[in-house]
Amino acid sequence: MKILEIIIGLTSGGAERFVVDLCNQFTKEGHSVTLLTLKDLKYENYGFYLNDIHKEVRVESLGLRKFGPTIFFKLFKVINNKQVDIVHMHLASVPFFCVLPLIFHRKARYFVTSHNQAESERGNIRFLIKKILFKFKRFELIGISDQNSTSLLNVFGKRAIATIYNGRELLKETDKFLR
Repeated sequence: MKILEIIIGLTSGGAERFVVDLCNQFTKEGHSVTLLTLKDLKYENYGFYLNDIHKEVRVESLGLRKFGPTIFFKLFKVINNKQVDIVHMHLASVPFFCVLPLIFHRKARYFVTSHNQAESERGNIRFLIKKILFKFKRFELIGISDQNSTSLLNVFGKRAIATIYNGRELLKETDKFLR
């Protein structure tokens, strides 16, 4: 399966660590994975986790330093040209910026992982557009904990289709442990 993961950047946050681990796991399972960041990975701290990404994950960036109206068209063009099966978006802003492909590019399946409580997103245009797109079944929601999934149910009126628990894989002793 061809998967496109989209996140703002690879700063030292929990969502970013989650995405890197998810990309690495999908690659180990034999999927073709591209990780697309919106922000320039060389700018500030946006490439923090870059060295933790499996060598088979293709990393691409829109190279943005700030967001402007062109981001909507750039994302549409990238998603349209990728011919992926899955587009997986992370963080509250990304589905808003992907509004054009969510409406006009129907070849891929779209998923949004909510990395915060859904109640905290209320009160802005980004949330309203996300709620409308969800109502029209343009994407599915994924939670990161039981509490987060309950929050999605309360705000969006539908349970997340999956919960991918946030957190790192447990450390394991290897043959190199005593060296």
